[in-house]
Amino acid sequence: MRLDPQETDMRHIRSSLRFVVFASLPLMLCCILSAQNAENPNPGNPDVASELWQERYYVAVVVNEYSTPENNLGFLKADLVSTIFDSAHYQPLLSDKVLTGKNATRTNFITALKQIRRNTNETSSVVIFFSGHGIADAQDNDVWLQLYGQNELGDVEGISIDEILRAARESDEAAELLIIIDACHSGLAASSNSVTLKHLGRKAAIITSSSPDEESFGFKDATGEYSAFTYVLKSALGEDFKNANHHHDGLLTFEELKLYAQEKLEPRSMNPVLTGSPLAAIAYRPDLADPKEMKSSPYIRNLLKARGIQLMSVPIRSVVVTNDGKIALPHDRNEELLKIAQAIDNNDAVSAALAAYAVGDFEGAFRILEPEYNRAKGTIDAGRSALEKADLAQLQLAVARAAIASERPSTALAVLRESHWSDNPSPGLSNEIGVAYLQNNDSANARRHR
Repeated sequence: MRLDPQETDMRHIRSSLRFVVFASLPLMLCCILSAQNAENPNPGNPDVASELWQERYYVAVVVNEYSTPENNLGFLKADLVSTIFDSAHYQPLLSDKVLTGKNATRTNFITALKQIRRNTNETSSVVIFFSGHGIADAQDNDVWLQLYGQNELGDVEGISIDEILRAARESDEAAELLIIIDACHSGLAASSNSVTLKHLGRKAAIITSSSPDEESFGFKDATGEYSAFTYVLKSALGEDFKNANHHHDGLLTFEELKLYAQEKLEPRSMNPVLTGSPLAAIAYRPDLADPKEMKSSPYIRNLLKARGIQLMSVPIRSVVVTNDGKIALPHDRNEELLKIAQAIDNNDAVSAALAAYAVGDFEGAFRILEPEYNRAKGTIDAGRSALEKADLAQLQLAVARAAIASERPSTALAVLRESHWSDNPSPGLSNEIGVAYLQNNDSANARRHR
């Protein structure tokens, strides 16, 4: 990363800155949904999405000082970075908020990444932000992020994106990781041969300030020197949010951030690169949304679905038995599932299944989801969008969980084998897989997933 002496004005940034029911649900379910619809007919209820936008954290590393002073980057501002994420309602995982100066060492960075494992869970989202020098390796296959304490800058020095992923997460069912890299050649991090889909997982995304063969620049204006990409990030999440949020639904996705940054940084020959989850979102501002767009937003709907499907695992991990011996959800999860089901869309199969699940009708939930899943997987083709593929992945897990709860273990195992969910499961999901094996009288595999 270097300061571009010919670029001294950033004013252009500021200024431009069916539902098909195959089995009848209990009358109780119909009454619940009808009552909720009467109270709140808006399936894009921002209050429900806002409640899910709570467990947001950040780990930020701003390397403005190096052991080799000639490589210092004085235009990188740690206080600007903390302000960006604090204002977007993220909580710092570090007491000092940002690792910077002489504290921005490899050891401290890895220790900070391990805080993610200890202090978050599968419902959390964590931004990992890095700003500093990036060095491409000799084969141009990876980028090495340079840190304080190195005797020199170079490849195989500092930390790689693969190391960041391994230090931050134990499984694909851990916290969502939103990785932002502001460094020269950072696009290699999004296209690195070492970053396979298995490493990245379904709940991670990487956005970089520039493409693999590009440098990242700083700029000057009347108020001082800044990183161009970090300043654009500030604008997108702040004063220019409405222009960055192309869908006008109040949910700023990584894809929208990439498009916005490409437009603003094109004059500096910086082309941000994005890879990973199509559902990744960086900011939520319902106060700036168009109510109509919010109501129909597929991104908000998928955010709600993901949380609802997470809640479907509760009967396996935290069983509540009613007086008549039936399995039921804990009361607080019951209420949350019903709220999410109503907020998604009354004509959505997952919505109806979540509502059935909430009132203990696991059989009804399965009967709704199974044909919907079979229909969806039968239409997979190369033309499906990333969002449609993510929708199918969510549906797979929902069907598997409904099959387990309704005591259809062979079906649950078959569905799990069709997906990558069982490749690298969290402890909780591993337990669910074990329950399915146990129900299927396979005690050997069940013990492997205890």
